[in-house]
Amino acid sequence: WTATSATASDFQAAAAAGFTLVSPTASTSGTSIAFTSIPAGRKRFEILFNAVGSSGTNHFELQLGDAGGLETSGYASPSFYRYAATTHTNSPYDAGAASHGTGDEAGNTCSGAWSGYLFEASSFTWVITHMHGTDNTTRGSYGTALKSLSAELDRISVGWQGAGTFDAGSISLMYQ
Repeated sequence: WTATSATASDFQAAAAAGFTLVSPTASTSGTSIAFTSIPAGRKRFEILFNAVGSSGTNHFELQLGDAGGLETSGYASPSFYRYAATTHTNSPYDAGAASHGTGDEAGNTCSGAWSGYLFEASSFTWVITHMHGTDNTTRGSYGTALKSLSAELDRISVGWQGAGTFDAGSISLMYQ
């Protein structure tokens, strides 16, 4: 509720400002999952993972896009992962927002989230963070990315660096 004065008769219902949740998509086959037709004016998104895995040894990759298609370069994307009480760093990745060392080995699955925040509307610049861990080992990944698009965000793709194939779990999108 919002108040326009101190009297109860002037209270009004506040505008809806919550997230829109897209139904989960099975991540049991294929090399990427695309979320398209994201409405204009979005300022935040969450990509949610539930027990996602790969049949290979590749790392997750997230790419943003606009009406011109997915952006496949120009990401500033360092990533880190912890395994056996040691932090490992990976070189910054240019082809997408990358996350390393979790659901990237046959038999491992991971759960977690990528979060995207519109940093500057005039340059369509997004700040992306991620944090997730394996469901069956002691690995966890975290990192950031920065990406400016050529127009307003309207699509997001989740896939693998290289030629990985999904073999477990589901992925969903929330946006605001």
